Amino acid sequence: MVPFEQKICPTHTYTSPPSHPIDILFIPGGIGTRSNVGNDNSIDESGWKPVVAYLNNFFSSPASVKNLKGIFTVCTGSVLLGRSKLSDGKKGTLDGVHATTNKNLFRRTKEELEHVIWEPKARWVRTDLSLPLSADSNGRSGPEHMHIVKLWTTSGVSAGTDGIFALIEEEYGAAVAELIAEILEYERKTDPNDDPFAVQLE
Repeated sequence: MVPFEQKICPTHTYTSPPSHPIDILFIPGGIGTRSNVGNDNSIDESGWKPVVAYLNNFFSSPASVKNLKGIFTVCTGSVLLGRSKLSDGKKGTLDGVHATTNKNLFRRTKEELEHVIWEPKARWVRTDLSLPLSADSNGRSGPEHMHIVKLWTTSGVSAGTDGIFALIEEEYGAAVAELIAEILEYERKTDPNDDPFAVQLE
């Protein structure tokens, strides 16, 4: 038997991103989004800081922002997005925005990113996100300097799959989404509020 394996070979890195316009930013989450505490009580943030640094650079570039159509996060990918800053470097990208994330880490996330409107019962949240293209000398951005993108934040991995189908349905129609689900033999959840892992907040 001949051994075989599958490899994912990245064509770009966070320090050498693609030069062509990006339509949709896809931000996955996972264990690497957490800050690990070592035996000497030092905090290791190396797993997620490069991603957030890339997002900060991306959102500070009007050329990048104006070509963006949407952002899609899975699991704690919304935490990475929430940690990033808008072009003024002060306001968090998700501050004042409705979003959701993995429910196992929901309370911790809510404490860390308290200015985000976290939804405790949602497989996914679809909303619009305003991103500044430029700011005046005082750092303020008026409506004429804002770019609106579609935002999907999803809970765990399976919720991310349902969220992707919601994106496909919105962009290409219900028939296309159903056809793909049928080909994949995937049983969709089409209600974003059908969340058996919802968090009960006191």
